[in-house]
Amino acid sequence: MKKNFLLFICILLCAALLAAALTACNDGDGTQTVTPGGEGQDGSSGDIEYNSTEYTPGLVFDLSQDKQHYSVIDYTGLAPDVVIPDIYQGKPVKEIANEAFDHCSDLRSVVIGNNVVTIADSFSNCYALASVEFGASVATIGLKAFYNCTSLYSIIIPDSVTSIGWEAFSGCSNLTNVAIGGGVADIDDYAFKGCSNLTDFAVGDGVTSIGEHAFEGCNNLRYNEYANAYYLGNSKNSYVVLISVNNSSLDKYEIAPTTRYIFSEAFLNCTNITSIVIPDSVNDVADDAFAGCQNIAFATMPTVAIRAVASESLQTVVLTGGDSIEDTAFYGCSNLTSIVISDSVISIGRYAFSGCSGLTLITIPDRVESIGEYAFNECSGLKSIIVSNSVKSIGKCAFSGCSAEIIWGDDPQITEIIEWAFAGYEGENVVIPNGVTGIADYAFYDCYELVSITIPSSVTHIGNLVFPVFCNIKEVHITDVATWCGIDFASASSNPLYYAHSLYLNGELVTDLVIPDSVTSIGEYAFYGCSGLTSVTIGEGVTSIGDYAFASCIGLTSVTFEGTVEEWNEIDKRQSWLDPNCPVTEIVCSDGTVSVEKE
Repeated sequence: MKKNFLLFICILLCAALLAAALTACNDGDGTQTVTPGGEGQDGSSGDIEYNSTEYTPGLVFDLSQDKQHYSVIDYTGLAPDVVIPDIYQGKPVKEIANEAFDHCSDLRSVVIGNNVVTIADSFSNCYALASVEFGASVATIGLKAFYNCTSLYSIIIPDSVTSIGWEAFSGCSNLTNVAIGGGVADIDDYAFKGCSNLTDFAVGDGVTSIGEHAFEGCNNLRYNEYANAYYLGNSKNSYVVLISVNNSSLDKYEIAPTTRYIFSEAFLNCTNITSIVIPDSVNDVADDAFAGCQNIAFATMPTVAIRAVASESLQTVVLTGGDSIEDTAFYGCSNLTSIVISDSVISIGRYAFSGCSGLTLITIPDRVESIGEYAFNECSGLKSIIVSNSVKSIGKCAFSGCSAEIIWGDDPQITEIIEWAFAGYEGENVVIPNGVTGIADYAFYDCYELVSITIPSSVTHIGNLVFPVFCNIKEVHITDVATWCGIDFASASSNPLYYAHSLYLNGELVTDLVIPDSVTSIGEYAFYGCSGLTSVTIGEGVTSIGDYAFASCIGLTSVTFEGTVEEWNEIDKRQSWLDPNCPVTEIVCSDGTVSVEKE
């Protein structure tokens, strides 16, 4: 009996211990704790990522406003080795906030959870911090994140990280080795300033910018050398970042073909350089990379290098890659006489070639879709601009102060000449490409040199004040009378015939105008001011004639309608359709005449 009682007590104790163990595996919030290599409470594999709930006591968490995730905002514990969890109370821990560990002088190591995305100014002045293990999701290492962590000696930044902030590792004086993952694109100013013992720095191929003074005081860095220049790289590409030249007296430099970035002041005051070739592998160039290089005349480069290289000394440029020529790219490069634009370019920015008075010819390649405002402003030396079919928009005053002939492709995609697009253009002849349906207000304002304009049959609307008040247009060229009759002119002066007085159909001066039978309506102002007309024959299909359709056609001596008198009388026409000062007194119909009623 006694033995049975003891057995019963043992069973109860075992059950109690088992229950306690199961309880310890749960945080009390329904989140299962998973430890590497073990099994979860439900018998699943323990290799589940981003679900660890284990953390160091003393961490203070803050729930986000949307209640979707937690941030670590403080540490009040004493343990020198800290683990930040993936999950806290069932929600991911995504951020380590500003000053969360600031001046934690006893902190020795930190393991950052796999759900943490952002590390802010979190570990500044943690003088004893010697080890940091980043989680798999960290994307941003913020400004001063590890500032003055003087015990750090080695850092491996994972591929998930895309940016390293201002002074992120500044003052880490014992840091000797840094490996930057391939995902890092931006390294901000002063990021590693004062890392005086830093010798080995591996930078990933993804880098697109490194801020000024990023390596200030890193006097022991070991560089890779290629053709008179120093580089930083990695085991697969030794020449990712061109840091500086080692001989500033040369007139030419060869840049490694796998280079991704050219660092600040890399070619500082290399006044003998006259020619530079920058490979397409380069993703970006620091604005001051060529500071003081005032004699570069010949440059072959991708578009990302323009702002660093461009100066008044440039004469010949070949653009080999890149998708855009940025605003003011070659602004004021008055000695530039030749440029070849890469077929990869799809946009030309505002003022991109403004003031390039030495250019005589420019060809817009087949992929360019937009030309920005004032793009070729004051390119007074240009003789011709060849515009590709791909161009869909031309910005305000794109060709102001320019007299070049504009040559369009055989199948242009542009559908509208926007407001002010050709304002200030100084050429004598303009051909609107076929496919354009609208010419907006002020499109050719201040074009005082304009003598001839060709308007295709695709145009359906011409806006207000398109031409200057004292316009000198002498010829208006069209290809189809029927479509011309259907154009919606915003006002009398919207019609270039208001100034030109002479209409040309397929190159022939029109004096005897024939409106085909297919036309049902002759629009307002359609032939306003066309004093060169002497006769008009109106097809029998016409049912309406708009106001001022033939106003100021003072050369008209005869009007013939190919229908009957009855049909003429049924036409909806205003009394003002014909100028009262023209000598026409009757309309000749197929079966008689009708006297003209004039206002």
